[in-house]
Amino acid sequence: MEMAKIRRTLVLVGTWIIKRLLRAGVPMGPMILLTVRGRTTGQPRTTPVDLLERNDRRWLVATHGGASSNWVRNLRAAGEGILTRGPHRQTVTAGELSPEAAGTVLKEVLGPRLASPVRGFVLRRTLEVAPDASLNDFINEARRHPVFELRSRPEASS
Repeated sequence: MEMAKIRRTLVLVGTWIIKRLLRAGVPMGPMILLTVRGRTTGQPRTTPVDLLERNDRRWLVATHGGASSNWVRNLRAAGEGILTRGPHRQTVTAGELSPEAAGTVLKEVLGPRLASPVRGFVLRRTLEVAPDASLNDFINEARRHPVFELRSRPEASS
């Protein structure tokens, strides 16, 4: 089997395991499940994503796969989704930030995490920016890794 197929299989198996653990409520750092309506099928699609939180604000960052990720393209089209960890579910609306606004979020929120030997281990393999890089470097990274700001959507009353 060629390396690309092996890598793809490992990613699929890893994603399957992570989804099961998150559904069971096992904490996995910033990871949470995002369910969003598929842009072509209309069917719900669920994938693990990185949820960042700071000062009562929340963002999803496309750290793995970047702008071409299906969840990114689906969330752009749908504008809303459901966050799930264990039994807790929350409907949210999502607005994509401009690269300039996203760069500031990445620098302020991910910069310290990138500097951490343990917490930044995976991030340093997916983001091409140093923890102490300039804001402009983080803005350029935001062009490859979109950031969505989340807002809680009030539940409809019956």
